[in-house]
Amino acid sequence: MNSENIQAQLDEINRKLDLVMECALSQRQRSDALEDLVADLSIVGKDAYHSSVELLEKHNVEIDPEELKILVIRVLKNLKNINMAIDAFESIIDFVRDASPLVKEMIIDFAKKLDQLERKGYFEFFAAMGKLIDKIITHARPDELNKMADNVLLLLDTLKSVSQPAVLQALNKATNTFSRIQSGELPSYSFFRLIREMNSPEMKKLFGFLVTFIKDYGHENKN
Repeated sequence: MNSENIQAQLDEINRKLDLVMECALSQRQRSDALEDLVADLSIVGKDAYHSSVELLEKHNVEIDPEELKILVIRVLKNLKNINMAIDAFESIIDFVRDASPLVKEMIIDFAKKLDQLERKGYFEFFAAMGKLIDKIITHARPDELNKMADNVLLLLDTLKSVSQPAVLQALNKATNTFSRIQSGELPSYSFFRLIREMNSPEMKKLFGFLVTFIKDYGHENKN
């Protein structure tokens, strides 16, 4: 019985020793891997250092270790501000990403509106107005422009009167009649035929219009 207990204890000790050996071997492997990593990083760091030194010397750049130390300290002291700046930059990027479809749609609508204005002739109208203003400025003297500016209210009142439907219809009829007369042959009237035409309803109405117009015009001049 005692020998069996001793054997069991020995087996347990051997099992634990095996575990210890496995842990030691695993630790040794990790240590070797870490040493290899440190060695590789040391080689890479040395290469990067030498390359940086050569590059700085090539461009005549000198680094003051004291200034570099101050810079590192300032960066470490402002880590909070740097993080805030990065957060703000990320927020701006998110805003631009979210607003891009809306801005794109606005640009498309604006382009469509410009196309509509172009097809309706707005751009040609403004170009013609620009030429007209250029001719006015080129050919009119400053004193003439000042007179036009002084009489602009009177000109607006005249335009208001002319824009009335009755006046526009009368002007339209007059221009149509003038165009029709210009395109046809004018008949010859003798004195006696002219007398007969003066007794026609159209001529009487015309004389009535002329007399009324002259009287009203004289009344306006008195005022």
